[in-house]
Amino acid sequence: MVLTPQLQKPQVVDPDHVPETMCDGRFFIHAHGQLATLTFTVSRPIATNLADGRIINEDVVRARITMPFGNFIALRELLNTSIKEGSGQIPAGTASSDTKH
Repeated sequence: MVLTPQLQKPQVVDPDHVPETMCDGRFFIHAHGQLATLTFTVSRPIATNLADGRIINEDVVRARITMPFGNFIALRELLNTSIKEGSGQIPAGTASSDTKH
């Protein structure tokens, strides 16, 4: 009897304590070769106009994520299976598959 080693998922660690960033503005995707970049923004008032009592918003880049295009396909699949149309809810603890693209 031959035992095949079980593939174990690597432990997820956060040694740099990456902060969560609120990005409730527009987002964009830019493909470049085998990579793509998602850029997330937040809309906020321009500070210099606040003194005049005027509120003029600008979209400010808050985060960029670049990864292989295959991971965007995996992300799309994850979102499609995790967010059911009309449910209005995202299940807790959803994660990508073990497949690396």
